[in-house]
Amino acid sequence: APAIEQAKAAGIPMVAWHAGPTIGPDDKIGLFANVSTDAMQVSAAAANWAYADAKGKPGVVIFTDSTYAIAIAKADRMKEEIEKLGGTVLEYVDTPIAETSQRMPQLTTSLLQKYGDSWTHSLAINDLYFDFMGPSLAAAGKTGTDAPINVAAGDGSESAYQRIRAGQFQKVTVAEPLNLQGWQLVDE
Repeated sequence: APAIEQAKAAGIPMVAWHAGPTIGPDDKIGLFANVSTDAMQVSAAAANWAYADAKGKPGVVIFTDSTYAIAIAKADRMKEEIEKLGGTVLEYVDTPIAETSQRMPQLTTSLLQKYGDSWTHSLAINDLYFDFMGPSLAAAGKTGTDAPINVAAGDGSESAYQRIRAGQFQKVTVAEPLNLQGWQLVDE
């Protein structure tokens, strides 16, 4: 970006949030600090939680969006972790996050019909995938705490926290510590 190049040329130290793949200093693009969470650690944490919650026998559906390289990397990391632990990845679903409101209701119904009780957990790169699953799960006779248990590797949206607190079709979000990161940006 021209502004970043100008600041770098002028010797102005810059800090950023989610500005690139490198966390911390990035001399290549001229950042004194890039504040972020390690997406691979977030993905591994989500997968490990699902594995433990399923008592070592998860049947997982993973939701991602190939529009974004980071989304694929996160989903691949969750898949790798589940398989390394001995769990089962039933399906790896690539569906645009921007179209979750249109796609997730029918997709949820189809996955329930296809996998039934084998589908114990959903892992998604973002909470948005779970915003539109509830009605389909309820229509299939599922309560808010029945399997599939929904686990997000990132985001921490207000709607996700509401679902988690209410016990309604989501148990976990591995959210970023936004308040902490904001103060870190100020400190840098």
